[in-house]
Amino acid sequence: MLQHIEELTSRLVALDESTRCKPDAANAALYADRLEKMSGLTRRLHEVEYL
Repeated sequence: MLQHIEELTSRLVALDESTRCKPDAANAALYADRLEKMSGLTRRLHEVEYL
């Protein structure tokens, strides 16, 4: 199955390594904080049935 998905996506998606973004390890705490905030907002939106 995985091979089938890889074959399908290879026809639709082309990666350009020269433009690939990589996370900056120095910002790990910032990323974790933003993820926590986003998760909290998403949870609240689900609670009020907005999502």
